[in-house]
Amino acid sequence: MRIVAALLDRVAPSLTPKEDTLDLIRELRAGGHPLYFLSNMASTSIAYLERTQDFWPLFDGGIVSCRVSLLKPEAAMFERLLTQYTRCTPATRSSSTTCRRTSMPRRRSA
Repeated sequence: MRIVAALLDRVAPSLTPKEDTLDLIRELRAGGHPLYFLSNMASTSIAYLERTQDFWPLFDGGIVSCRVSLLKPEAAMFERLLTQYTRCTPATRSSSTTCRRTSMPRRRSA
C-alpha cells in the first residue's frame, strides 16, 4: 500500500500543461468564446494544478469529477456542466430560446 501511495504522491507534480493547448485556449478566449473544462482528476492532482498553474482565469467555469462524484464519459457529468452554466436542462434542451448561455459569473470549478 505504501508503494501505491508513494506513486500517487508523484503524479501531481508530473502534470504539466501542453503549451500548444494553452495557446489554443488563449486564442479561443481572445476570440470571445466561452470556455469550460471537464476534469477526471483526483483531488490531489487538481489541488496541485490549482495551486501551481495560472491558466484558470481563461475558463468561465468547469466541473471536477472528484468534487461532484461523476466521471467522463458519463452523460451526467456533461448534464451537470450544461445545467450549472446555462439555462439548458434536459427538459428544455429542444427549446432554442430557453437553452442558451447565461451571463453567470466565472467560477473555477464545482
